[in-house]
Amino acid sequence: MQHRLVLFTGAMFSGKSNALIIATDRARQVLPKCVAIKCKLDTRSSNTAIVARTGLTLPADVITDRLATVQPQLGLLYSVDEGQFFPDLLPFWHRVVAAGAYLAVAGLDLDFRRQPFGQVSARRLTGGMTGAACGD
Repeated sequence: MQHRLVLFTGAMFSGKSNALIIATDRARQVLPKCVAIKCKLDTRSSNTAIVARTGLTLPADVITDRLATVQPQLGLLYSVDEGQFFPDLLPFWHRVVAAGAYLAVAGLDLDFRRQPFGQVSARRLTGGMTGAACGD
């Protein structure tokens, strides 16, 4: 695994939790341990697992409303669902980097008014290509 941060962001029902579960399952093939973190505030479907709308589930190793309770360890992947609900997501990311661990986060970046939501932020870019840039 080469990336230290993977961020799955998008609108509601866009498949963020599903992508997080799949990425975590793949990482388990190469990493010694993956720690699934579920936000205590998320009580939609299960109190003990991360659940995607597709039916995929990932048992939660940690259920909390503060990431300060989690101490990252070298080489482990920390998979955080509903990242927008964690007010200490950015300090946690700094601790993950310092520990030499990996972080995957699924979360909303915008609310229903398309305003920034929580600490998950993404910039959407658009652009165009010219013929010369396409290998001419």
